[in-house]
Amino acid sequence: MKQKLIKAPQRYRELYKKIRSLPLDVNTIEFALDVTRKLFKQPAIVKNRYFYQKRHRNTIKVIDTVLIEKKYEGIHEVLDLIYKRQELFPEKLAEFLKLQLIQITPSWPERHLIDEVTKTPEVVEKYHAAVENEKEKPFKLTNHFGVKPEEVGSQESLISNETQTSIKKKLDEGVKQAYSERKQRQQEAIQYAMKAYTFLETNQGILSHLKIKPIEAIYPISSRGTPLPVVSRRKIMKETIQNVKLSLRAHFRPFQKDQLLQLRDVAISSSVPINPLFFRYAQKEIETRSKPSPRRKSKLPKSAIPTEANIRKIYRNYVMKQCYWDEKDQKFKVSDMEDFYESKHPKVPEVSIE
Repeated sequence: MKQKLIKAPQRYRELYKKIRSLPLDVNTIEFALDVTRKLFKQPAIVKNRYFYQKRHRNTIKVIDTVLIEKKYEGIHEVLDLIYKRQELFPEKLAEFLKLQLIQITPSWPERHLIDEVTKTPEVVEKYHAAVENEKEKPFKLTNHFGVKPEEVGSQESLISNETQTSIKKKLDEGVKQAYSERKQRQQEAIQYAMKAYTFLETNQGILSHLKIKPIEAIYPISSRGTPLPVVSRRKIMKETIQNVKLSLRAHFRPFQKDQLLQLRDVAISSSVPINPLFFRYAQKEIETRSKPSPRRKSKLPKSAIPTEANIRKIYRNYVMKQCYWDEKDQKFKVSDMEDFYESKHPKVPEVSIE
């Protein structure tokens, strides 16, 4: 059965009009219009119409923060919408976010504070021995039924050895290979996420306004000097991994290198003009409100039209807080832009991850 298609509503014209009035450089305006056409103009499947409507409302809200409320620092959020779209989120990180706790826990780093509190070998060894004894042992039928593994092979089999070999071979070729490939993809996603989070933690002063917590699950010592119960440690591990997922989703949105360099050029050079339609729009807004009624006069926002220099400074502050993927070096790197009075010959960033 064919899925019914619907055309994008006429109200998306309002979105195009607002984008053309934004205080951005002309290249970003054209790129934003092109992205918007691809997202909203083409027919959408009926089951996704609520997704597109919600995305449209959120986009309008962010743009109105700049155009209507005159909060020009909102340009940062507008640039995020344009260059850090959900569909550009790294594939391996997206796969990591879908993994269950039980799939991540065996590979996740742990830290027991006993190792930092005391260096006495006997105490540390006793503590870690208790941790090992409390670990959950894998379920085995032989243990459950009280049968020794060596006894299983001594029983007379109802299936011939030849048939057993054939069945085992088929299982090995199919199920085992599929499981191995899936396990490998999961491990790659986990390792990628750990490197990305370590990169975020190392550069948290640049990439985030929040304090990034350590990547390890940190286990304190109980009041008796023994390991915490398994349930408590499992809870700490769960909270740690949830925090990592939230932080990566919120703060780790790397740029494509060429796009970040374009924004950097806008910040330090006047060769790329700022959208002239914005200044016309802002001037028209002032003229429209220049003779308001006495009742509305006190409610008018007292804000001036930003100059090109003001807008480029906002760009610079934005570019300073970004990272990008270097295809040549196959590494993530922080932006090489520092403060507003930086020279046009920036330093090469030293912090990166493979």
